[in-house]
Amino acid sequence: PLARRLAGGLELMARKLRLGHGVRTPAQCAELVQEDVAFATSLLGARHLAGDARVTWAVRTPVATHLSGEGLADFARWLEQDRGRRLGRLGDTVAVLEPDLKRGVGGLRDAQLVDWLSTLQGHPLDPAVRNALDTLLRVRMVLHALTTFKGDRLTFPYQDLVASHLGYGDPSADDGAAERLMQEVHLAGRVIARH
Repeated sequence: PLARRLAGGLELMARKLRLGHGVRTPAQCAELVQEDVAFATSLLGARHLAGDARVTWAVRTPVATHLSGEGLADFARWLEQDRGRRLGRLGDTVAVLEPDLKRGVGGLRDAQLVDWLSTLQGHPLDPAVRNALDTLLRVRMVLHALTTFKGDRLTFPYQDLVASHLGYGDPSADDGAAERLMQEVHLAGRVIARH
């Protein structure tokens, strides 16, 4: 089974997908969460893939406990600083003509932030944010399928193509498909940025 999983990982790498890796015990994770907010946020999104699910929960539980307790102030400060850096570097997803779907303000990173905070507070993700997140994920997945490079910026040359692949219209006909797509992207960004 392990060899099969490793082979699956190699297949993903062959498709040029970046995989994160790290081998730590649950105790080491709990210790590192206290020192590194970025590491803690990566564990907030950890998913159980195989093996004993109790190990996954043994890793995730101390993260939630720390970040909803004594680590909350550091976590909030880190999130605000990260958002400020992204805004300065990439602009606001809801205002730029070629938005960065992942890192722009109102983008996927902010949707993760809202999800993390909801999780820490024990609340489900707001359905409006979930819908906005789904919109941005669909657009980003099509963009990645169409490009030969890694990128999250929805540039002008790809807007018509993405719109066509998502069923907004024909890229050869000037039917406003790209504009309708971008309206939906900007609306999704506004919903996420508002939360």
